[in-house]
Amino acid sequence: MKRAIEGMIGKFDDFVAISNADMGTEEIEASLLEVVTAYDSFESIFVFVDLFGSSCWKAAKFIELRRSNIRVITGVNIPMLLSFLTKRGRFAPDDLEYEVRKAGIRGIEGG
Repeated sequence: MKRAIEGMIGKFDDFVAISNADMGTEEIEASLLEVVTAYDSFESIFVFVDLFGSSCWKAAKFIELRRSNIRVITGVNIPMLLSFLTKRGRFAPDDLEYEVRKAGIRGIEGG
């Protein structure tokens, strides 16, 4: 998905993708924590994961419980990421999260 997004709208230094290949929840959490720590000065850090209840989701939620600037959103799709990257400088975090979720649903429903 990251490559597809970059092909459409370019690269962003603060748009990071990590793989969970051959990793358990603790390893995913450590990898994610490393990325989150690098951007800890951000007002909000959005973490997009594939499935509710997955290892990625659990790792992200563990971090979210300890850090107030983390927002975990499940069901990631390309419309959701496009919305996030093109609107993030123009909306407050709560409004941005709403816009991102709305775009994700539109991307699924096609309407």
